[in-house]
Amino acid sequence: MRTKPVGTKNGATALRAAALLTGEPAAQPAPAAEELLIHALARTYAAWDRLHGEDPYERTRRELAAHFAHTCRRHRRRMLRAGPHPPVPPGLAARATARGRRLRERRRVLRRTGSLLALLALITLLTWAVVEQPWRPPPARTTPPVEGW
Repeated sequence: MRTKPVGTKNGATALRAAALLTGEPAAQPAPAAEELLIHALARTYAAWDRLHGEDPYERTRRELAAHFAHTCRRHRRRMLRAGPHPPVPPGLAARATARGRRLRERRRVLRRTGSLLALLALITLLTWAVVEQPWRPPPARTTPPVEGW
């Protein structure tokens, strides 16, 4: 799969899409659009090992739309003037990478914690089974009849 380097026209296109979603003018600094794009890039980066041949730019666009739909009440809609692609702010890729690393690390910790809890539950179950031996019939609660006295 051949992709263009980050920060070229694809980055500007993604930032313009975020600006269109948030309603911020593309010619001016757009902090809400930048935050939206950073979030989408971070989520794409965090899921990078699960892309399996999927286009990362398409995944980023889906993340943009999904996160905007989730948080659209915070964004105000304004009329946009048509204009050129906004310049990609310096440090945008670094901020997105840092946030993606944090998300990845958080998911890794949650996976390991879940695995550890499952292992502890299995050990507890096996210990209980060895001590209690639930497969044996319970002892009789009444004495057998006495015969032959």
